[in-house]
Amino acid sequence: MVITGIFYYKNGTIRTSGFVAKNDQIYTEKRGIVKKMSQKSRERLALYVAETQVKFKSMATFTYPLRYRITGKEAKDNLGALLKFIRGKFPCIGYLWFMEFTVKGQVHFHVLLDTQVLSLDKAEIARFWAYLIAKSTTDAEEIFYAHTRPGAIEPIKKPDGALRYALKYALKSECKEVPTRFHNVGRFWGFNAKVKDSIPKPDFIKINENDLRLFLEANNNPMANCKKWPLVIFNRKNVSRETIEQ
Repeated sequence: MVITGIFYYKNGTIRTSGFVAKNDQIYTEKRGIVKKMSQKSRERLALYVAETQVKFKSMATFTYPLRYRITGKEAKDNLGALLKFIRGKFPCIGYLWFMEFTVKGQVHFHVLLDTQVLSLDKAEIARFWAYLIAKSTTDAEEIFYAHTRPGAIEPIKKPDGALRYALKYALKSECKEVPTRFHNVGRFWGFNAKVKDSIPKPDFIKINENDLRLFLEANNNPMANCKKWPLVIFNRKNVSRETIEQ
C-alpha cells in the first residue's frame, strides 16, 4: 500500500488510506464476497470497538448442542430472531455481536449489550433462544438451563472489559476457519445503529509514509517501524497490540 493519507479517530485510532499496486496497475482495494473472517474484517471490527462511545455492560454467549448440524443460513436466521427479541425487550439498546466456531466446528455467538441484564430478563432471553433452536422439548430444557448458568449472560465488571474482550477476539486468528456447511454465511460480526452512530466521524489528514512514521515515532508507537502497513493502527494508550496477527 502506498500511503496517501490517514483517517484519525477521536480515541486516537488510525485507519490508513492509499492505493496498492497489482500487475503494475494502481487501484483502490474493494471488498468482495465474505467467505471467511479475513484479516481486514478483523481489523475493521477492532477499529469500531476501539472507537465506539457506547459503554457495554453485559456479554451474552449463545451456543448450540454439539450434535446439531446447523447451516450458515440457519445460524444467521436464529441470530436475527434473537436480536429482534432483545430489541423488543430493550428498545433503546446498543449491541455488537460476533460469531465464532469451536475446534469441533460448531458455531456460537457473543453479544455485547449496553445494559445490565437482570435475572428475570436473563431467563426470558435464555428461554427464547432455547425454544427458537431446540428440536425437541427435552432439548429445549437442556439449552435453557445451559444459558442460565454463570457465564452465559454476565455483567462486564471492568470499565474496559468489553473493549479488551472484543479486541482479543478480533486480534486472534484462531476459530475463524469456516466449516463447509457455513459457506457464504456472511459477516462474522455486526452492530446496530446506536453503536454505529456513536462513532465520531474521523478527520482525514493527507500525509505521506515518511511523515506518518515520524508521527508514530514521536508517539512511541512501535508501528513506526512496520514493513507492511495494516489497515488499522491502534493508539498505544488504548491497546497494547498494534496490529492484527497474520
